[in-house]
Amino acid sequence: IPFYGEAFGIKEQNIIPTGVPRTDILFDEGYEQQVTAEMEAALQIIKDKKVILFAPTFRGNGHHTAHYPFFKIDFARFAR
Repeated sequence: IPFYGEAFGIKEQNIIPTGVPRTDILFDEGYEQQVTAEMEAALQIIKDKKVILFAPTFRGNGHHTAHYPFFKIDFARFAR
């Protein structure tokens, strides 16, 4: 509530926390199990391993200038 209020300039008492339709499915355990099974079937190397999604935000002013400073990531340390 405080974050939505601040972001949208709304008083906290006027916000009703009902969830976020686009992300509510991520809290569905049945859906999680289904997706996990599908991913493990498609990518058997990930079976019984923790999988991390790295989805950097867009940087730049258009598709010609889009970039991400990958040099700032220590991939060896991340893998450990």
